[in-house]
Amino acid sequence: MAKLSSQLRNEKCKQLVAKYAEQRRTLKAVIKNQAASPGEK
Repeated sequence: MAKLSSQLRNEKCKQLVAKYAEQRRTLKAVIKNQAASPGEK
């Protein structure tokens, strides 16, 4: 079984992923958009 500190660190990481998921999704969409200017990227 993993140590408690490892479990807590993993949970904190999951929370951060969930917190910034929407922002990450929009930024990735801008990067993939061929019509986006280099300034937007």
